[in-house]
Amino acid sequence: MPSIHSRSSTGLRSASPEERSKSINCFVDTGAFILYSMLIVFLLAGNRGLALKTVLQGHARPAYRWPLISLLSLILIYCGDVFAVDPTLDWRTLQTPHFNIHFSPGEEQTAARVAMIAERVHRRLSRRLDWRPAGRTEVVLSDESGSPNGMAWVVPFDRMLLFPVVPDEIRGLEDSSDWLEMLFTHEYTHVLHLDRVSGAPAGLRMLFGRHFLLFPNTLQPGWITEGLATYVETDYQEGVGRGQSAYYRMLMRMEVARGLKPLRQVNLPLRSWPAGTTNYLYGVYFFRYLEQTRGGRAIDRLVADYSDNLIPFRINSNPRRYFGQDLEQLWQGFEHYLGSEFRPELERVRREGVVKGEPVASPGDYGGMVRAVADGSVYFIHDDGYRQPQLMRWKNGRQLPLVELRKQARLDVHEQAGVLITQPEICNEYNIYYDLYRYRSTTGRLERLSHCERIRWASWSPDGRRIVAVKAGSQGMELLLLDAAGGLLRRLWHGGPDVQLSQPDWSPDGRNIVAAWWRRGEGWSLRRFDLQRRRWETLIADGSVVAQPQYTPDGHQVLFVSDHGGIYNLRQLDLQRGEVNTLTRVEGGAFDPSQGSREGAIYYLNFGADGQQLYRLAAPLAIPLVVGRVDAAQPLVQRDEPK
Repeated sequence: MPSIHSRSSTGLRSASPEERSKSINCFVDTGAFILYSMLIVFLLAGNRGLALKTVLQGHARPAYRWPLISLLSLILIYCGDVFAVDPTLDWRTLQTPHFNIHFSPGEEQTAARVAMIAERVHRRLSRRLDWRPAGRTEVVLSDESGSPNGMAWVVPFDRMLLFPVVPDEIRGLEDSSDWLEMLFTHEYTHVLHLDRVSGAPAGLRMLFGRHFLLFPNTLQPGWITEGLATYVETDYQEGVGRGQSAYYRMLMRMEVARGLKPLRQVNLPLRSWPAGTTNYLYGVYFFRYLEQTRGGRAIDRLVADYSDNLIPFRINSNPRRYFGQDLEQLWQGFEHYLGSEFRPELERVRREGVVKGEPVASPGDYGGMVRAVADGSVYFIHDDGYRQPQLMRWKNGRQLPLVELRKQARLDVHEQAGVLITQPEICNEYNIYYDLYRYRSTTGRLERLSHCERIRWASWSPDGRRIVAVKAGSQGMELLLLDAAGGLLRRLWHGGPDVQLSQPDWSPDGRNIVAAWWRRGEGWSLRRFDLQRRRWETLIADGSVVAQPQYTPDGHQVLFVSDHGGIYNLRQLDLQRGEVNTLTRVEGGAFDPSQGSREGAIYYLNFGADGQQLYRLAAPLAIPLVVGRVDAAQPLVQRDEPK
């Protein structure tokens, strides 16, 4: 049985593993800054001999000394606060044979699940990657962020930081039957991969300790480390993980259509589309290529052999030894493999006829959320990856920026009541949670309606007097009824931690809420909530990813997106007949549909080779799609008040 240890946060206390790891990272960055500053002084100095004496002996011109001291002092001050966690938290530790799992009050249930997952994943991955860490791995469960994420590192000890929030939108992480297990698998793959060592580095590590230069696998391009972890998280037979997802296939299909990035470009950090996803995308497909062309043992040999490299970044030595090719030559075969995998998909779509409408606004790499209204206006979020995202209004060919937003903001629009925004915001200095805002065109500013409430989604009632909101907490999801100022009127429903609600929309007749629903072990479905009876009815549930539902103005249909057929396209569910039609046929993907008037066009985000762009679809397809459905209303867990 796992044992639990409590550690009070009052009075003097030792730093939590999260604090220690963040502080260490900061001071590693500080050391890198010092070396970089010394190099700059040396290169820019007119008298390089004097400059070398300056950096080695530390007693030369103040012109060199004081700017460096000032900058270093600023960094040390920064290190003291920027990585701090809430000092009032009472950290506890759940100990298993191979892990110390650290958590704060309210996370007991999650910690217990992580303990079971951790030992199961350890047994599986330690055999697969042929490595077992010498001691326990420190695992920190953090409730300080409202976004799903994780990270891992191995200096000076093996550790993982997990943000166990279930993904609630289509950005690559949505395709899982158990998000927590997929997250743990990905991060623990990093630990085993990066910690692994043999040969000379292993001997030197015994003498000098866990110096970062003695971890050969950390000294590789990011696409190798992230690619391996994404490859291991993916179960191609069960259909879970990013490596097999329709979203990642869309990304790579568009890379093939535009022209694949060369190895020398992927080796470097990128700002160009798809930016931070590049390492994961190219990496996972590269390891899949090795598996399918040279067998799974090829990956094992590469990982094992690189673990004894004493010279950093010698990434060509292993491929030459095993395959008789360096990475540049392997990359050529990889590009051919990707072409043979994805060009037939592109050719099939083009042969059947692309139906996507026309672009109406400038492209934004990370654009998101579309809401059309009856007066012909279309509101959407524009994010080019270089500047702050902006709320935009498009009408009659004109695109007008309204107000700056945070990354990952969401919106809903009512013609008279204004624009609802949910976006991440700093809470009590230490946390980042979603909160609710309202934008009015009369003031041109955002009005904050909630503080630290974790409201992730919101939708106006038809009369603009009430709001239905999705609140996410450590104990599960809540569906709330709010007034127009954000005040709580009623808790409509409470689900457990294994349920996620996404993008609710209020029906035009005011009777129902439609939402995308995810449940552990089941995946995604479309469901409708009866506000009077307070019960959920399943509309579509067949194992596909279905998301982003929006009522049409007459309330008789629901627009949504799904990955049926392997490509995200717009669909339309007729609520009276129970029929589903496909509306688009795109090469990349179609997302966030919205219709402003009964006879009006459908506006959506078309995903192309350079990101997402607002499109207008005036003449949609009407191709029947057979989907799984539960016709009878199914009462699920619901309560007027949460547990």
